[in-house]
Amino acid sequence: MKKMLHNWVCFSTGKPYTPSTDAHGMVYKITDHDNGKIYIGKKQLHKTVPLGKKEMAKVEKIDKRKKYGKRVETDWRKYSSSNKELSKKINIDTYEFTFQVIHECYDETSLKFKELEEIINQCSFSSSNGYNDNIQIKQIGKIKNLDMRYMKL
Repeated sequence: MKKMLHNWVCFSTGKPYTPSTDAHGMVYKITDHDNGKIYIGKKQLHKTVPLGKKEMAKVEKIDKRKKYGKRVETDWRKYSSSNKELSKKINIDTYEFTFQVIHECYDETSLKFKELEEIINQCSFSSSNGYNDNIQIKQIGKIKNLDMRYMKL
């Protein structure tokens, strides 16, 4: 599979997407121009990885009950989709796609909720309209002040 950078754009402005520094993830929409089908998905922008030996040596006071890690960027720039059918098609140069960021979310709960909401609202799980072939609802968590936890782009 070739590694390629996709042109992620903001849904409302059409300008290239640049995530805010405190964003946890994004809800995105991929449009297949060949057949008009869409795919709604979510992708974390950052993840926490454990500190290495050299980095741990720099920690002054180590608490053995605590896990130490650092925040790093994920592969979101070259990420296409978890849908196998769509991913295969994206990697063929003859097809055209639009990669749009619909929402920028600041925690995991709002990321899961907004993805599910968009899948339902845009009917992307319908075989005639989209590539989402299943809706997997994992524990979303408590939803308080949802409007403060994501930004519509």
